[in-house]
Amino acid sequence: MPDFHIINIVQDKHQDIQSADFVSHVKNSLKFSSWYEATFDAEITFIAKKLAKNLPDESSNHVILVLGNDNTLNTVLNGLLSVERQHQLPISYIPLDLHTNFTPALHLKDKTNVLPQLQQIHHPKFLIIGKICGDIPKQQPNILLVVLALVLILH
Repeated sequence: MPDFHIINIVQDKHQDIQSADFVSHVKNSLKFSSWYEATFDAEITFIAKKLAKNLPDESSNHVILVLGNDNTLNTVLNGLLSVERQHQLPISYIPLDLHTNFTPALHLKDKTNVLPQLQQIHHPKFLIIGKICGDIPKQQPNILLVVLALVLILH
């Protein structure tokens, strides 16, 4: 199983009780290497940069698991992309709000089946879902970076 490094947005105004219960379930059920909670974007960016700098720059089983909304994912991507690495860090994303831009593409009707799928993964798999043209993110940090070589290991 991958070494999950979880970034969770807390006190999200769009997060409901069901999402809070799901986050608690993830924390109690999934084996993870580190768990980070953040309340605002700059903190999420800092955590993502710290992970990108401190995790080995080699092909490995480290996976960033993002729990939150589309903005949380965007902020994590901006943080990860601001650190130059030879090997990309795989990302997995579980939207806590089922009304995000990614929910239809992920075919998530509810989140209950996600954890068993994560627990069955042996190695991360990269899926190219788009590309960025231009100098991103250093010169345009506010652009939505969800159309990226994003890794969704929930496939």
